[in-house]
Amino acid sequence: MYAFEQTYEAYNDFQRNMEKYWALRYLLQEGITETTATIIRENLVRFENLPLVTKAVAVPELAPGTRVKLILRDIDPLALELACVFAATV
Repeated sequence: MYAFEQTYEAYNDFQRNMEKYWALRYLLQEGITETTATIIRENLVRFENLPLVTKAVAVPELAPGTRVKLILRDIDPLALELACVFAATV
């Protein structure tokens, strides 16, 4: 059972990384610099139009479920990184 769980977790990690890579590539390709997202908790946000969950900078205390506008910077698909900065509530 342990081997199955390890294999399943490795598959999930691979799947998450592939989704993040292609989401970041899409943002670059389309020249998207702003987007909307939903607060999950504290500074963790879920993009509305992409399968992407990440942390954002400068998010004030907002209730989970609050829609926010984010400014996107420093998108790097190979490193699976991007910088999201809180801009406003929607």
